[in-house]
Amino acid sequence: DVFKAESFTQSTGSVLTQFGGAVTLTNAFDFTGQALTLNGSGNTVGGTMDVTNTGTFTLADAGDLTVTGLFTQDGSGSITLGGDLTGTAGIDFASVIALIGSDAVTLVTGGADGQDIVLGTDLTTSISGLGQALILDAGSDGDIRVAGGVGTDSQATGDITVVGANQVTFDGAVYASGFTQAAGNVTTGQTTFAGPLDLLGGLDFTGSGLTFGDATVVGAD
Repeated sequence: DVFKAESFTQSTGSVLTQFGGAVTLTNAFDFTGQALTLNGSGNTVGGTMDVTNTGTFTLADAGDLTVTGLFTQDGSGSITLGGDLTGTAGIDFASVIALIGSDAVTLVTGGADGQDIVLGTDLTTSISGLGQALILDAGSDGDIRVAGGVGTDSQATGDITVVGANQVTFDGAVYASGFTQAAGNVTTGQTTFAGPLDLLGGLDFTGSGLTFGDATVVGAD
């Protein structure tokens, strides 16, 4: 069923809080607990959304989510992402991420200065998902930082696509099918792979500056 309310707050632990249908909130979504799952499509939050989880926060394959304010996730738990997420004021995940689903996972911000995409906190907060594609769009002025590794040598993710960003930084090793940044801001900003980059396919970059900080393997053009 559809869940409609002015706001939602959970400040106590539970085994699982699950929404089967769409969540529609006029204002904020504030969750502190063990596990949270959004299964329905068309979820909208009119304010900020903060998830502090000790278990798994799951955005199901069909569970696309639009947050008017800032989306943040923290806590000791993990994230399973299948649906698309728009956080107009920014997206900030602190924990490890597993990509799932039948198509690419898309993360989008409003694109202004400070409306950034931050995935992870350090090299231990990795992104996994065999063959799962990831699309990142922080507009012309937002930054993208991927703090942990992406994929592994034996389980590469699908294609990584940067639709728009100012500064783009991958701190850890990246194993993926391919990388495309074809619509970046060509006047300012830098894209940096600080760790090893290993692509099964090709690399297609349009932007201001591109830096490889470690061993780089491109399997095609």
